[in-house]
Amino acid sequence: MFTKLNLFLEGALDEEIKKAVKTRAILGAIALALPFPVVSTIAYVLILWNTYSKIADICTVPFKDNLLGNIVLAVIINIALSIASEFLCFIFGIGTLMVLFLGYASITISAMAYVKALKMAYKNKASRDLNWKAGAENVKKNPGQIDKTINKLLK
Repeated sequence: MFTKLNLFLEGALDEEIKKAVKTRAILGAIALALPFPVVSTIAYVLILWNTYSKIADICTVPFKDNLLGNIVLAVIINIALSIASEFLCFIFGIGTLMVLFLGYASITISAMAYVKALKMAYKNKASRDLNWKAGAENVKKNPGQIDKTINKLLK
C-alpha cells in the first residue's frame, strides 16, 4: 500500500509539488507518532497547514482566498487522525508503524486532493493539476518495485 501510494504520487504530480509533499508527509508522520498527544496533534496540524500553503504558492493561487475551505478540511482530517492515532498508540510496536503510515498517507492523499481542488476551483488561475492517468500508469508500470518492498518487509 505504501509503495503504491508513492508510485502514484511520483506519476501524478510534478517535481516541485512532489518534493514539497514528500518532505512534509515524512515530518507529519513523525509528528503524529510523537508520544505526546496534544503536542503531536498541534505539530501535525501545523505541518498540514504548511503543506496546503506551499501547494497554493506553487499552484500560484493565493492561500488566503481559500482560507475557510482549508480550515474545514484541516479540522476534519485532524479530528479523524487524532482519534485513530490515539487508538493505534495502545498497540505496542505495530501501532507506532501504523500511525507513521497514517500520518504519511494522510498528508500525501490530502495534498493530492488539494492540488485537484485548487485546479477545479481556480481553473486557469491554478498552474498545476493532478494527473490521475499518469499516476495510475506509474503504479501499473512498476509492479516489481511493489514486490521488492513487500519482500523487504517480510524479511
